[in-house]
Amino acid sequence: MGNSTICMTIYIFKGNPIDAWYKRHVLMYFMSPENKNFHETVHAQRDDEQQPWKVDRIHKKVIWPDSATYINHVNAGAVKVRKGHELDPVNVMAATPLTGRDADWNCQHFLLEGLQALVSHGYQTQEC
Repeated sequence: MGNSTICMTIYIFKGNPIDAWYKRHVLMYFMSPENKNFHETVHAQRDDEQQPWKVDRIHKKVIWPDSATYINHVNAGAVKVRKGHELDPVNVMAATPLTGRDADWNCQHFLLEGLQALVSHGYQTQEC
């Protein structure tokens, strides 16, 4: 049946209401060079600091550098999955728990824990 490559990119955006490194918003964007229609975004967000965190998923191509708050992006690597299972690594990241978090937990922690979950599910290694 073959494999698909899933490329992952971390996008970084200015913080709101202040732009400090610990307030910057991050998200993970997944795409596949073999399937030009496969584009997935996963990130944690909330309306304000009193509201609970929620996972937001976008199932279409987004040109994130066009955002007014875009700062930079970094390649987070690529994983191989069996064809037909392209959503598996996306679902692993989206399953990162959001409840019972410390007050300073944010979308940056969500992304880190999602990457750690990809490692524990065998999609990536921790090697540099």
